[in-house]
Amino acid sequence: MSGRDEMKLEAPREYGLERRGFHVEKTVNLSEIFSALCLLASVFWLGGRLEERIGTLERTRVEDVSRYERQRAEDLTRQSKERDEILGRLTRIDEKLDNALQSRDREP
Repeated sequence: MSGRDEMKLEAPREYGLERRGFHVEKTVNLSEIFSALCLLASVFWLGGRLEERIGTLERTRVEDVSRYERQRAEDLTRQSKERDEILGRLTRIDEKLDNALQSRDREP
């Protein structure tokens, strides 16, 4: 057989059933290692940034809650004073009405 005939016989074996089935390549390219390292580095970097953002949000939330509680206490104090002032005015109005009704009943 000539070299040409041997090549024809080898070609079907190379692209035959052995190549059609499931095949796992046992080599690793440098580009695959580099992309995996870049992916891993980006996950750690984004995870760190996410942790930083969560910490900032937690601090902001604590500040907002304390500000809300302080504002709520101030509002309750102000509302209490306003309620007392309104009750005082209503009491004075009630007294004036009572005096007006009593003086009207006294008049002949």
